[in-house]
Amino acid sequence: DGAWSYGTAQPSAGTMAAAGLASLFICHDKILAASFIKCTNTGDFGPIQRGLDWFDNNFQAVIDGKQLLTNNVGDIYYYFYGVERVGLASGYKYFGTTDWFKLGATSLLGKMAPGGGWPGGVGGTDVTTSYALLFLVRGRNAVLFNKLEFGSVGASGKPVPTDWRCRPRDLALLTNWIGEQHETTLNWQIINLKVPVKDWHDAPIVYISGSLEPKFSPEEIAKLRQFVFQGGSIFSCTECGDVTSKFAVGIRNVYKQLLPEYEMIEEIG
Repeated sequence: DGAWSYGTAQPSAGTMAAAGLASLFICHDKILAASFIKCTNTGDFGPIQRGLDWFDNNFQAVIDGKQLLTNNVGDIYYYFYGVERVGLASGYKYFGTTDWFKLGATSLLGKMAPGGGWPGGVGGTDVTTSYALLFLVRGRNAVLFNKLEFGSVGASGKPVPTDWRCRPRDLALLTNWIGEQHETTLNWQIINLKVPVKDWHDAPIVYISGSLEPKFSPEEIAKLRQFVFQGGSIFSCTECGDVTSKFAVGIRNVYKQLLPEYEMIEEIG
């Protein structure tokens, strides 16, 4: 089902799902690093996608107690820590349309004791408080980029839903490099068009990249326009081609629909 369990005869568990998926991302980055510079790489990796799909369907159910958390190992605080690891590795701000950090932070702050810790759980207050803080501290790091998940149209005219990640670790590597140059921790994240524009303003930039013709509905273009009018910037990058490629031509048409009153000009220098 896209998750992991504590034994072959056991059902999937939330804590093992988080640990397994975060570990897969680490292996994915190390083993396939050389392929990330190739434009033929779509970023698709079946086991990782199945793991993300599991979180899309079960993340909130685990918190609500409707889905198995563990098999007598760990607790909700350990689960939240694992979720934070998955979010950091994947870049996804949402599981489906659920803002996992917002929901997790709200849940944790509601459980906080008057003295500042989180009592109970496996290992006692020291352990549960450590896990809670490891989750919450993520919210203190600035988000530099939002990478937009969107649809594209292939040569056959059929939708290609994964072209937006043909360079799957571009922003992960760039953000890490910028953070090292400035000796600070920075984040990036993946957003989608299913959520309100107000949720995009964690970062000042929405990054759109691809190699095929981008596909946006009038409603989605209206969201991009709203983001710009609210002070955001859109940066697009053509992958696997030049200014005559399908993405380069297509994104220019998107911008003409986005801001028809402004002419696009080329800046040199």
